[in-house]
Amino acid sequence: MQRKARYSGPYSVSAYNGHQRLAQGHITEVALQLKRTLSEADLATVLVFDDATSDPIELDMSGTEAAVLSRLPALPGSTGDGESQQGGNTHDSEDKVSQSLMALLNLEPSQIAWLQGQGQPPGIVIKALIANAMEERLPRQHRSPAEAENQAAKAAALRSINALAKALPGCDEAIQALHQNDAARFRLIISSWPRGLALHLKKLSDDAFV
Repeated sequence: MQRKARYSGPYSVSAYNGHQRLAQGHITEVALQLKRTLSEADLATVLVFDDATSDPIELDMSGTEAAVLSRLPALPGSTGDGESQQGGNTHDSEDKVSQSLMALLNLEPSQIAWLQGQGQPPGIVIKALIANAMEERLPRQHRSPAEAENQAAKAAALRSINALAKALPGCDEAIQALHQNDAARFRLIISSWPRGLALHLKKLSDDAFV
């Protein structure tokens, strides 16, 4: 039986201030909501995460709404034509990061190009790749599609907990329940957490437990 997707796609994101979820939805909608409702000081404290993987997403909220949207990670099928003046600084920074990666990791130009094509800063992509490799429990060739999906959802839930819930009551117990595949205990613990975060973890847990 095919499972329903947890979210609308890889560009569905959630924005948090501390433990509280401020917005959730398509990245363009979330970016505009944050820009229109928060002050610059408040924007500096907001963390944005990919809903499916819990990977952090860096958003540059400076400038006009059009400038903010122009700097979002490239959407599937976009041509990348046009660039705002503010956006040029972002690309300059990414070029410097790529040069540093080339020097430190001895990456080939084709590898740098692949990293830059992932829609996020190369450093975040590399950290996500390392984290995923470390979290794997079974060799890929011996893992069924269902096991792979369960493991990916469990890893995403763990990343969200580590990033957003370390100070919440029952955090360690929730992590333990996640590792022990105890769905009932996990959901009971997170039910007392802030609603937005709890809903996000509940969606991930739908695929995290067998």
